[in-house]
Amino acid sequence: MINAIKKYLPLTSEEKTEIWKNAIFVFDTNILLNLYRYTSKTRKQLFEALYKLRNRIWIPAHVVDEFWKDREKVISETIKVYSNIQHQIEQLLKKIKEDLKINENDKELKSLKKTILKWFEKNKQENLVVIDDSNDEILSELLKIFSGKVGKGFSEEEISGIELEGKERFEKQIPPGYEDLNKTNKDNVYGDLIIWKEI
Repeated sequence: MINAIKKYLPLTSEEKTEIWKNAIFVFDTNILLNLYRYTSKTRKQLFEALYKLRNRIWIPAHVVDEFWKDREKVISETIKVYSNIQHQIEQLLKKIKEDLKINENDKELKSLKKTILKWFEKNKQENLVVIDDSNDEILSELLKIFSGKVGKGFSEEEISGIELEGKERFEKQIPPGYEDLNKTNKDNVYGDLIIWKEI
């Protein structure tokens, strides 16, 4: 009976230790794309972890395809975030001046503006490391870390077979990925299933 219910039981401490000691870590697309969105501190920590585990990491070929397809868009979105924040700072300072009827030449208001913009520029310089996709230090690091650690992927014929299976699985709500039917990106509905099959 123990074998039948084992999958429902929590892992023992010994099993968890064994997993951390010997498991291969497989990363999905969002982990890689989030490197463009993270602060420099978080990005540094993740890269350190990847280098530490580099003998036990792997990514499916489909993850590489998704990453490459969305990379430029994520870079552009991240740049836009900083641009929007700068605009919001300017609007906030304008509103403070107008609502509190503060004179344009008020020294405290000028000092506040200088302090906020200085902090923002420092934050932007530290965290927004890719402003041009042709000069991408994040991509350079990923290419080094995952060299020789990428799956072979599937042929177009095999992908078609997985998509047919996916259609049946999703109708029966069998994971993984059936909730992706609600995604706006209809070109990659079976992405999670393809990745799961490759793993």
